[in-house]
Amino acid sequence: MMEFEKFESAMERFANTVQKSSRIEKVAITQALGRILASDVAAPFSTPRRPTAAMDGYALKGADLSEGAKFKIVGTTPAGKMPSAAAKAGECVKTFTGGLMCEGSDTLLPIENVQVQGSEIVVTKPVSAGFAVRAAGESYREGELLLRSGTKLGFSQIALLAELGLFHISVFVRPKVAILATGSEIKDLGEKLENDAQIYSSNHIALANLVTQLGCEAMIMPLVRDDEKELEGAILSALQSADILLTSGGVSVGDYDFVQSTL
Repeated sequence: MMEFEKFESAMERFANTVQKSSRIEKVAITQALGRILASDVAAPFSTPRRPTAAMDGYALKGADLSEGAKFKIVGTTPAGKMPSAAAKAGECVKTFTGGLMCEGSDTLLPIENVQVQGSEIVVTKPVSAGFAVRAAGESYREGELLLRSGTKLGFSQIALLAELGLFHISVFVRPKVAILATGSEIKDLGEKLENDAQIYSSNHIALANLVTQLGCEAMIMPLVRDDEKELEGAILSALQSADILLTSGGVSVGDYDFVQSTL
């Protein structure tokens, strides 16, 4: 009676024979979902680059804050614009979420905490110094390692690459996996069944989708009949163009099972 190797043993033996791929290609990040990063990614700059407002409010000196204190509005800083004014004692700059904090300020007083009287604000509820200000480098600092080689790229990692201004990245070339289904009783999709003893092949479709889901490139080979010479030629052809060969069928002990002996 034929003895089969245990699954765990076969997987361990397989893993010990696999060599790390050295084939690398550059792809656009819009095409990088599920790909494996081939090099470390470090931050080319700090984010934020300068102290930034975390909400809408007024940039001013925190030490000057007290209930009822008045500040003159000397400018406005929307997101994406450089501050046009500095905040001296008793002054403030209206600053919107994502806007840079102006020179002389260290605190963002929310708009909900003031009453506007003409060109001045009156503090109705003070906050602590440094409130609602994102420090330079709060997310990451220049040179900080953000992604390691070998990382599988998901939507969040790709968004980070976009934030860094990277469009093309180095990834490992996807392994090519040939799918070879065997059996004289199976027909391919689109073919006509010739008799009631024949069935449509589905294993090769399932395997192709499985390896694609794992990040490989599936190569569906033509179906092969239970013919030893035909099978040998199909296996050799598949191995010439693929990194891995997956077979389906023909591995039992029947008179027409040739896969194991051919391999």
